[in-house]
Amino acid sequence: MDRRIRMATGFHGLRVVTFESRHSQEMNELIRRLGGVARAAPAMRELPVPQSPSALEFADNLLAGHVDIAIFLTGVGARALMSIMERAHPRAAIVTGLSRIVTVARGTKPEAALREWGVSPTLTATEPNTWREVLAVLDNVGPIDGKRIVVQEYGQSNPLLIDALQQRGADVTSVPVYTWALPEDLEPLKAGIRAIIDGNIDVAVFTTGQQVRHLLHVADSMDAEQPLREALRRVVIGSIGPMTSEALHAEGFGVDFEPDGSKMTCLVRGLARSAVLLQQRKIASEAAGVDTTRARRIDMVWSAEENGGSIDPLHDSPFLRACRREKTAYTPIWIMRQAGRYQRAYRQIRARHSFLEMCKTPEL
Repeated sequence: MDRRIRMATGFHGLRVVTFESRHSQEMNELIRRLGGVARAAPAMRELPVPQSPSALEFADNLLAGHVDIAIFLTGVGARALMSIMERAHPRAAIVTGLSRIVTVARGTKPEAALREWGVSPTLTATEPNTWREVLAVLDNVGPIDGKRIVVQEYGQSNPLLIDALQQRGADVTSVPVYTWALPEDLEPLKAGIRAIIDGNIDVAVFTTGQQVRHLLHVADSMDAEQPLREALRRVVIGSIGPMTSEALHAEGFGVDFEPDGSKMTCLVRGLARSAVLLQQRKIASEAAGVDTTRARRIDMVWSAEENGGSIDPLHDSPFLRACRREKTAYTPIWIMRQAGRYQRAYRQIRARHSFLEMCKTPEL
């Protein structure tokens, strides 16, 4: 294979469908700049909850001193919550109330919203900004048994976070401020589904779990869910982060690429670097009878182009030969220091075994 393709820095003409709504234009422009053929198929729209009784109740309880911890999951949702609350109370009073309690921001966006109001978040969950990181920063500051916690939700409730807080003895109240609906114009999404089924899409990009559910819902309304599922076996699936990947796995799809950073540009640029080889590998694996929706990376089949014709001197190194499941003179290992901070499978193993146990146990 041509070294230019092996070290791809662009999409090289791959056809990419995105299901993003709010940032659709920016995402597709970036894909085009990186050499892809972009197709927008928005899968959802955000609808504010104009009159949220739970938001007004939160404001009342906050000012009365009946809230201990407030968790803000999104920047847009935090601002929407403030706009609802300040219809009933002065913003200055709400800010004073927030300054008296523990405030938790799930990442930089809700943190920025709080700082706009003059509130310095007590805790900020680090990347990858899932509910697990929110729980971890709370666990680090001590027990929450008996604490009155309010969770600003966005779109769909997160029962895993709510259950985990309740299991720790907290009194939890959810405050929804936005909901997700299907787009008013479904034709671009339907056209995207038809393009996937017809084999005219190489890469599918998901930025929320709700996009996955809406995609399947609309496909079902077209009597096309099963053909869509079959076609996606041969399409590279990119996910913006762990929560979206969990939704894809829950619906029976494999994830071929998930970036280290949970930003749209990280996702698109990462796919541009790897989508050419990922597509070759997925097509070769599907043709060889591998269930690409369930396969681990080690189960995938490397294409003939990847296995031969390389002028890269590293191609025949013991490590890369082992990665391709070829025979090697010895078994190399690769220790990546930062892996445990992000990869779920690694964190699950490390919760049960020490680092030395892992080094000394081939199965681990």
